[in-house]
Amino acid sequence: MVYAELVEILKEHGVHFAPGLTEEELARAEEFYGIVFPKALREFYAAGLPVSTDPPEPPPTIRWDWFPIWNDFSEESVAVIRNQMEWPLQGLLYDVENGYWMKAWGERPEKMEERLEVCRAVFAERSPKLIPVYVRSYVPQMDGEDDPPVISVYGLDTLYYGENLADYLHRRFVEHSHEVSKPDVTIPFWHNIITGGSDNFKIS
Repeated sequence: MVYAELVEILKEHGVHFAPGLTEEELARAEEFYGIVFPKALREFYAAGLPVSTDPPEPPPTIRWDWFPIWNDFSEESVAVIRNQMEWPLQGLLYDVENGYWMKAWGERPEKMEERLEVCRAVFAERSPKLIPVYVRSYVPQMDGEDDPPVISVYGLDTLYYGENLADYLHRRFVEHSHEVSKPDVTIPFWHNIITGGSDNFKIS
């Protein structure tokens, strides 16, 4: 994928960009946040760093335009990115507190604090790191995957949002489409949540 061309297309559809990130800036962000950008994300950010949309689309919290500004280490910017990185687990904990449980996590404990503990442990053991792209959309960090699928994460209400990064960006900002076919790549932990259906849940 030639991301320079995609950046120009996205500009025509209301996405504003700052200059692309240098290798040094990418490396600093990876070290600071403890992540590794997949190849596709590195190439995209090298072509241009998305910073806002026009008109603004309000996310649930913090900022109107919620792209992670990876080379901005101000207190506000770091708080935004930390919030995004913590959101997937927080969304799951919220669902558990409201009576939801994945059968794949094992027998549901009687006490709520034990349920939350199990949820945290299973998440830490099985979920790949999720790198925020925009609002609640994430690229998973998986060994050997240069261009993994993009998922939209909202607790147990999570779905595939792109077969890969370019597909996601085009669907989200050009087509404004939510219709995504099942990708070939399976994302550990989240694939079961996305495709499992209601039979995989306990609700109380």
